[in-house]
Amino acid sequence: MNQALTAVLIALLLSVARAAIPVEEIYPSQVAPGGLIEITIPPQRDVICRRSGTPLSVWIGSRPYAPACEPLGADWVLTFRLPKPQPETSPPVRDLRLPQEGLQGVVVLPAGERLTASTAATVRNLAILPPGAGVLVIQKNGKRGLFPSNRPFNLSILFAPGFRGSNHSAAVSDQLRRLEESVRDIDLKTVYQPSVGKLFPDGSLCGDTVVQGGQLPDEVKADLGMLIEQAERKYGGSIVVAPDTAKQPPGGQEGQMLRRTEGGNELAWQAIGLAPLVISQRIRPVTVHTIDTFDGTTDNYTHQTQLNGLPYTMRGHGRAIDQLIRTVAPVTSRFEYTPACDAKGTCRVVQIIEGLCQAVAAVRSQAPVIVNLSFATPYDHPILRQAVQEALQAGVAVVTAYGNSDRCALRASSLLDYCNAYPADWTTTMEEKKYPGRLYAVGASEQGNATPQNFQRGEARWSRENGQATITQHRMSVATQPTVLAPAFFWLTPPGMQAQESPSPGAYWGTSFAAPLVTGALVRWVQSGHQGWPTPSQLQCRDARLDLRRITDACP
Repeated sequence: MNQALTAVLIALLLSVARAAIPVEEIYPSQVAPGGLIEITIPPQRDVICRRSGTPLSVWIGSRPYAPACEPLGADWVLTFRLPKPQPETSPPVRDLRLPQEGLQGVVVLPAGERLTASTAATVRNLAILPPGAGVLVIQKNGKRGLFPSNRPFNLSILFAPGFRGSNHSAAVSDQLRRLEESVRDIDLKTVYQPSVGKLFPDGSLCGDTVVQGGQLPDEVKADLGMLIEQAERKYGGSIVVAPDTAKQPPGGQEGQMLRRTEGGNELAWQAIGLAPLVISQRIRPVTVHTIDTFDGTTDNYTHQTQLNGLPYTMRGHGRAIDQLIRTVAPVTSRFEYTPACDAKGTCRVVQIIEGLCQAVAAVRSQAPVIVNLSFATPYDHPILRQAVQEALQAGVAVVTAYGNSDRCALRASSLLDYCNAYPADWTTTMEEKKYPGRLYAVGASEQGNATPQNFQRGEARWSRENGQATITQHRMSVATQPTVLAPAFFWLTPPGMQAQESPSPGAYWGTSFAAPLVTGALVRWVQSGHQGWPTPSQLQCRDARLDLRRITDACP
């Protein structure tokens, strides 16, 4: 009995020794690659706290980091810098030293300990910012803003006399002083001012909010999170400092499983039940607004990837989306375009806001408005979130790509890894608000399969060679599930090429190209005489995939 009791006590002591160390505070709560992080913990027994290093590890996602340690009052503070991102290479090489962008879990463990389900349950969250992000400041309602709307905003106001934050480690205090010096000559200029008139009450983004922005010098970019923290602590949310770019989902993982067959697109059309639609006798005008790389005439987007193991260049993004919408949509009175994204797929948030606000203004004509957003950002961007929210408040249907599996490649080895993509991951919270509009997150399914293989974000991916299956992408935790799945592999004529000039149409795959099928389906929904926007079940027959026959109650 005594031996058994002793064994139990030893096991208990070992379990306590291996437990995660409580995290009291993380500063800043958002950090860019290369940025300095400060984590406050209670003092630990049998652990030496020293600036040269301490036997503790900080886990962010699947990566452990070795911190320095410093007593501060009754607590200890751990400090370390995230690695700086590796220079861009061609073809791109993933930087495995960095945690996945977006909201990630943080756990402090004794050095050498590995993550378990129990330690991961004590997680605190930290937002990882995109590398090289810019800065934005917003002012709502010129009468109560921080600065006159016609004057530049100087970032030094974040360190104006009279503001004192909480105590920090020596490393963070020194960095804050250097930041104060670095931003004294940085003026932000107006980059967006509503042009569509007063659409909502005071404080609306599309009505009376001025957005100012600018690029930060290299020595400041890494510690953008500290500027965000200063702004939030000093102004309580009346000012927002945030990255000013979003990124389109790339073309998707390698197309090694997506081989061209005769009538390849026909498999997609069969899968969704595409057929001529008997339009309601009273045709309702519909406005489709695409915010992408296409301006209605040209599209310079290119993406280097692989197809069937060979180098492949995907040309055009928004142009292909436009083709797919027009294929599915029976009749629409108006197509509008906002070219918010450049040839590399980098999208400027202020241009996305302009497009969404134009869509809000178009609702005044009493015509239903649908917006296609085939891009995503892992950062929970407060300004983008407000723009989407105001569109939904106005009754706009917003269709967004859920994001592809390669978005979080090689980041599934840890219990803390999380794969985020917005606006798609706002679907649950926006649905709870019961807005007149609706947000749809569209995932991807490989058409032609009775049991489709999905290749959107979070899904595991496999390759098969010589009869043997090998996992190429592990399954990952995701915040939300797609609203609906749709086929996402097509052969289309590249932009700027006529059919006779391009005997071999280009391949397009990924959730970017699943979303426009749902956009087209919503046009059909309106033209069939329906009121309001459909629920996911009203776009499906027997499974989670889009089926246009459900719109006319003709499910097989």
